[in-house]
Amino acid sequence: MVLTEGVTGMPVALCYLLQGDDMANSVKFSIPEREIDNIGVTFIRKKNGSKHGTITVRQNHLEWTPADHTYPFRITWEQFAEFSVANGERKK
Repeated sequence: MVLTEGVTGMPVALCYLLQGDDMANSVKFSIPEREIDNIGVTFIRKKNGSKHGTITVRQNHLEWTPADHTYPFRITWEQFAEFSVANGERKK
């Protein structure tokens, strides 16, 4: 699935981050068939057909794992909100 607009319940800033500016990007995701608590939802971001990294959205935090890394970089929802407000572009 290529994200072109916000997914219900997902911050638009996260959708924009996943989509990027290059139309050669694509984002796919899988959702476990159970209640999402700390299991999370994983989005795979590809650039020019190659895996760029994954973002896992969890109950208490987000995790970014670049394609060339084994372990993710973790950020809380509060840190993500602060980062988005400070660095994001507000869309109407």
